[in-house]
Amino acid sequence: MTTIPGGGPGGMGPCARAGISHPSAFRSSDRRSGHGAERHNPEAFKGFTNRDCPFLPCHPGVKRAFNCLFCYCPLIAYDCPGPYEIYTDRNGLVRKDCSACTLPHDGYQQSWNFIQKWLEFPQPWSGQPQTDPPTPRPRPAEGATEAVAEAHRRHREG
Repeated sequence: MTTIPGGGPGGMGPCARAGISHPSAFRSSDRRSGHGAERHNPEAFKGFTNRDCPFLPCHPGVKRAFNCLFCYCPLIAYDCPGPYEIYTDRNGLVRKDCSACTLPHDGYQQSWNFIQKWLEFPQPWSGQPQTDPPTPRPRPAEGATEAVAEAHRRHREG
């Protein structure tokens, strides 16, 4: 386990370690201005590239459009297959350092699908180092898929 001097808020990557509270602190040059230009692409909510971010590219090795939507990865508290190291912050908490992970950033559609699949049945992170091979995708408990589908159906019906 590595201790990073001074720790970092969240330990998620360069933005977090620099103390930037949210990626929206920077204007995205990819967002179109005008009258409803974004509404023409029904997939636009699945990603964007913040070309004005001083840390871009923060995760080298991304082959497709760099997705900044998951700058603060929603899997930080869960088991995941992404490569990560662990460190102890200045408060003694064990955290993930996901600087080497490109999975939530490699292509808008691909990263969106990756995150959605892993959040279907999230498993809390144990605080342990990454396993080799990485953690497999969680499997739902018997009947869980049907129960979720039924709950969604009831919600849609009102």
